[in-house]
Amino acid sequence: MNKNVVFVSYHFPPDSSVGTLRTQKFVKYLPEHGWKPFVLTVKECHYPSIDNDRLKDIEAAVVERTSFWRTPLQLLIDLRDGLRANKKTPSASTSSGGKPGMTTTFRHSGLKRWLFYLNWFPDDKLYWLFPALKKGLALIRAHDIQRIVVSAPPRSSILLAYLLSRLTGAKLVIDFRDPWLLRHGYNTDFFKPQRLLDVEFKLQTRILRHAAAVVTTNDFFRSALLSENNFLSPDSVHVVHNGYDLADFPSMRREESRAFSISYLGTFYMQRNPENFLRALALFMDEKGLSSADVEVHFVGDTENASGSPVRAMIENNELGDVVSISAKVDYARALQIMCQSSVLLLLAPDQPYQIPAKTYEYMAAGRPVLALTEAGATAALIASSGCGIAVEPGDIEGIRHALARLYEGYLSRTEYVCDVSIFERRNQTSLLAGILDGINAA
Repeated sequence: MNKNVVFVSYHFPPDSSVGTLRTQKFVKYLPEHGWKPFVLTVKECHYPSIDNDRLKDIEAAVVERTSFWRTPLQLLIDLRDGLRANKKTPSASTSSGGKPGMTTTFRHSGLKRWLFYLNWFPDDKLYWLFPALKKGLALIRAHDIQRIVVSAPPRSSILLAYLLSRLTGAKLVIDFRDPWLLRHGYNTDFFKPQRLLDVEFKLQTRILRHAAAVVTTNDFFRSALLSENNFLSPDSVHVVHNGYDLADFPSMRREESRAFSISYLGTFYMQRNPENFLRALALFMDEKGLSSADVEVHFVGDTENASGSPVRAMIENNELGDVVSISAKVDYARALQIMCQSSVLLLLAPDQPYQIPAKTYEYMAAGRPVLALTEAGATAALIASSGCGIAVEPGDIEGIRHALARLYEGYLSRTEYVCDVSIFERRNQTSLLAGILDGINAA
């Protein structure tokens, strides 16, 4: 058997999104185990943000890039917005309900509502299937590829990989970075009509039955997947954690900041909202008699808004304007540098019992204590078991204030949070994936 494997991954370097990193590092380290990686992805022009430094990790891969087709609804919205722009009239809001182009009228009118959700089945990347299927078939046949690993989300990538597997006989491995559909716990897809959800559940079941192996990112997610799909064999469902790449940290030196510095890097999306943290911070600083000379907070990334509200207003409402700064997204190397130079790293993971934000592992590798605002679940368990910080319920303002006080005392006493996170090094996690690929019998 040859050891050629194709990754179906919408997000891939030079895309700068966090969803890129997992496949990027698999592709970098799998050749150490004899596997030759190929990649099916989209052209660079379809990524909203680029980080060319990430390309250095994928030199061993053969990358096939395709065009991307927008959904009919997206094309109609583009046409509408273009006409409005030509008429120089204000554009209607496109953010209602968290989905692009869904105005209040659209959301609540029966037929239009169904037409909208059909353009979101299983997500808005479905039409990538049409240009990618042909390219994927040619790539697999030209190189006699016998393993397909699909990274999701987007979930439509799973459908694409499933069809490629069916048409070529290559074994399918589904790598879930996040769940597709789980009947228990918070799920962003439950805004869809129930009949459409039922169809999507059936589609997910059919694909899971076909898969040779399923990969999840933590034990909580694995257990939930097995409990809701009892046809799955425990031997076919695996955990390969996200992680950090030691090679990305070589020049990082821990520098003492001039103040007790707390940093959040990423995006305030879904339910991630810093309001309770800011309220607790104000209480903590008032109790300790601290000022901006003593404490500084940095929100770095897409952090201007959270849950539809301006973050700067939250900052001002808590009289923290001279303490908290907001800055734009930075490249990956700079983000790691900020992590290493902070006193505490803030993590927001509410309503996600089966997910661990990918940056958690880089936070841990930076050697700084983590303040995680999360309920009981995968993230809280990781923080507790690793000893790398403190996990607090997101709504527990008094608990957050108390955690800040503990972390501040540790900062003053120069207490080190020592935790061994070597198991989560990307090279070590990739060896687990290599073992999964080796263990799949060829047809």
